[in-house]
Order: sequence, then C-alpha cells, then structure tokens
Amino acid sequence: MLRGEKAFPRRRNQRGSSRLPHAVGSGDGDASSSQNSPGSLVSTTETVKTRGSDQIAQPTSTKAQSPLQRLLPQSIPYSPYLPLEDTVIPLFINSFLYVPKDPQTTNGFMDLLPQSYSNTKFGSHLHLATLAVSFFSVAAWTGQRSLLRSSELFFLKALPKTREALQYGIRDNLEEILMTVLLLSTYEEFYAMKDSNRPARTHLRGAVALVNSRRPEQSNSPSSEILTRAVQIQIIRHSTGLSYPSIPTPNLWPIFAPMAPNAPSQLAVAASQLVNLRLEWEGLTSDNAQPPSQSSISDILSKANSFDANLSTWAGNAPAHWAPIPASSIPESVRTACAGLYQNRCDCYPDLWVASVWNLYRDTRIAALNIILTCLRLLSTQNSTNPNFIANDNDNAIQSTLTTIHSLATDICGTVPFFIGSQTSPVLFNTNIVQYPEAEGRTVTSAHKQTAPLLGGWYVITYLAHISVPGLGLDEEMLRWIRGQMGRVLRIYGFGAQQGRDISGSSMGNSVKVG
Repeated sequence: MLRGEKAFPRRRNQRGSSRLPHAVGSGDGDASSSQNSPGSLVSTTETVKTRGSDQIAQPTSTKAQSPLQRLLPQSIPYSPYLPLEDTVIPLFINSFLYVPKDPQTTNGFMDLLPQSYSNTKFGSHLHLATLAVSFFSVAAWTGQRSLLRSSELFFLKALPKTREALQYGIRDNLEEILMTVLLLSTYEEFYAMKDSNRPARTHLRGAVALVNSRRPEQSNSPSSEILTRAVQIQIIRHSTGLSYPSIPTPNLWPIFAPMAPNAPSQLAVAASQLVNLRLEWEGLTSDNAQPPSQSSISDILSKANSFDANLSTWAGNAPAHWAPIPASSIPESVRTACAGLYQNRCDCYPDLWVASVWNLYRDTRIAALNIILTCLRLLSTQNSTNPNFIANDNDNAIQSTLTTIHSLATDICGTVPFFIGSQTSPVLFNTNIVQYPEAEGRTVTSAHKQTAPLLGGWYVITYLAHISVPGLGLDEEMLRWIRGQMGRVLRIYGFGAQQGRDISGSSMGNSVKVG
C-alpha cells in the first residue's frame, strides 16, 4: 500500500516546523498490551520515503504479514525526528487509494486529495483539514485515543484559516477551498458518529454556497466536476436521513449529468430527484396549524410513486456482476459476533464500494417509500368518514409499501456481515484475525481483508441509522438487531461507550459559514 515514491513527497521548504501538538505515547495509552503500546518500538526497521521526511522507521518481521502490516508499525512510532504527520497521512490515504475496486466505482473527491495535499502549503486550511480527518481516522482504526485530541486541534485550526481564505475571495482558489469544506464536512460526520449525534451539516451548506457562487469557467475542469459531484452525493445522502431536515440545493439541480454509462453516476442522477421530493414534502407539512389538503397530498403521492418506479429500474440495469450473491460459507465467528446475522441473511458483493452503492439505492427508495406511506396514512385518516373513499385499496397500498420497506431494510441488514465480518473491536492492523463470509465464486480477497476492518463500519452505520427511525413499520426484533449492530460499529472504532444514544441533535459547535 505505502508505495515508496508514491507516498506524497513534499518540498522541504514548505514544511516549517514538523512537530505536532500530541505525539502518540503522551496520551492515555489505550493499546491492549505493551507490545502494541505507542512506546514500544521494533529495533529492526526498513525505510519508506514520504513527504516532508526522507525516512520513516518501519518495523519488519519474519512472520507472515498482510501488505498493510509489512508497511506499517503495530503502533504509531514515536521519535523526536519523525513527524507523526508523515505516518498518519500516508496511512489514511493509502487505506483507500491503492485498493483494487470495481472500475465503475471511485473514492469521489478523496481521489484528488493526494495531489492536492502534496501541493498545498504547510499550515494551510487544506493541510489542516486533511490532518483533522486523517488523525481522526487513524485514531479510530488503532484505538489510540491521543490522536483524537490532535484531530480536534487541527479541525479548530482549520476553521480560521478557511475563513481567512474566503475573505481573500475564491477567484483563484475555489477548488482548494471547496475541497477543504468537504473535508470539514467529513470531519463533522465522523465526530457526530463518535458521539452518536446527528451531523450538523453546516459545512455541507457552505459547499452548496461555494457551488452557487462560482463562475461558469470555474466549473469546467475535471477536478471541479469531481468536487461538484461530491457535493451532490452528500446532499442526496443527507436527504435519505428521514429524521434530518433538508438543506437548500444549489441553484442548478441536479448539478451534473452522467458523463458515461456509469452505474453509480446513473444512480446519483436518478436519486437526486429525492431531494426535490423531500423539500416539497417538508414545505407541505411544515405548517402544523394547517394540515395539508387532500389534493396536495395526492399530488405528492403521485410524484413519490413515479420517483420510486423510476428509481427501482436502476437495480435491473446495474452491472450483472454487481448482483448480491447469498453467502455459501459463513464462519462461526461471523454468526456469533454480537448476533452478526439477521434472520440468517448474508450477501456477498464484488467489493465494499459496490455494496455501498447498493445500500444507497435501498436507502433512497426507503426514503421515498416513507413519503408514500405517510401520504397513504394521511389520506386514510382524512377520509375516514368519506363513503366514496375506497379504504380497502388504500389499506392494500399501505401494506404493500410496508412490505417493500421491510424487504429493502432486510437487504441492508444482509450487507452487515460482508462489511464488518466477525470484527467487534479495533484490530490494530492485525486484519487477519477478522473473518468474513464467502459466496460461490466470491472468495474473500486480500484487499477486502485489508480494507474492511478500516472502512467497513463507516460504510454501513449510516444506512443502519436511517432505517432505525420509527414510522417505517419495522418490527422490534429487527430494530433491536439494527441498534445492536450500530453499537458494534462504535465499538469497532473504539467509541463503544457512546452506544445506546439516539442519533439526534448536533455535536459540532464550530464551523465555517460560507454565503
């Protein structure tokens, strides 16, 4: 993964001081043993070139190791000559950058991060925002809590730097500022997940304001298109959160059309109409004193049904090799890990990214079906004394909608073993101890073993949170299992003390306001 010359070199004259606020080893020492503690170093080392530092000490071992283990220490090394940044940043970026994946999937704006980070100045808003996200991620992956404080400090330092950049205008640095704001939005989501809160989305609103304020010539570059698509995807994902209020969309919506017959892009364009539907529905129901009229409800119901019918065609047009395959081999550790299977359901996918695209499809449909369900229930209530109202047809429509929601929610539950396998805690990069289900023709790849312990929980917890809300008609057994898996993901990232809290409110008090 860490590939020598590709490990983001930076010119020395850009760096300045390389000491960070908190070196690992000065914190609470959450590692499970002295062997994995921050202070323990391996005497035999190899060197890997990275940006800003000619060498990083890396441990070697004669034992069989995964590619990630061969390149990374069991704990983050501590040395007065080693900038901690030069270990954390490559670790974060290489966790997703060089991992084999389906050619139709991407990492979104994160694909731009290595080059942008290498080109930015030391101490810039982009530099600090990258450090905030990277340190948080590595803290979650390793269980080393001392890195969390560093990530928070970098976030707080990035805010005034971003405000300062905005004051100078966005004529020449719009893309860099937009990437920074997207990173700050990512940090908001990470921080909210840690505390089991709802993300504030303040910086997502800022990203929308930046997209609205750009000139036509600022939206033509390939990197600008990638950043714009990232904003659109984040808005769509936000709209699928049933308990979240919608945010204003950019002036031009949807922002982009698919450049090629690409399954994720086609889904994004189709799903973008959910945002308009949510905004219209919230506008209709925002007046508590005046209930919506039957004609207005019927109009929204018609639009929601049309949207769901159009969106459902995506599944039939998805690449054939993307289709989920029921697992044929499920390790006992997966079955017993915190009740890791819901009703013995377990599907396998080509990779994490494909599974996540499928869950976005299911999540988007559930959000639309929830609007349909609410409309049907309102019509049933308002027509309780209307002799011309065909109650049986309406009741049948309600039951059909509930059945579809339950089926889609079960599909999401069926991805959990694929994403997190038998994992119940941070693995400190000993990824071989985690076991995963397999299907006929879909064995567990080394890339999956390497990446799923780091990213799997993050990829699935949001979808679990969205279907755990009341009103979808899911039975208590399923809701109890979903809440248990959400708590399990928090424990995987070392945040288990927070489990059991509702995802509501906001934990982020600081932000950069744009526009």
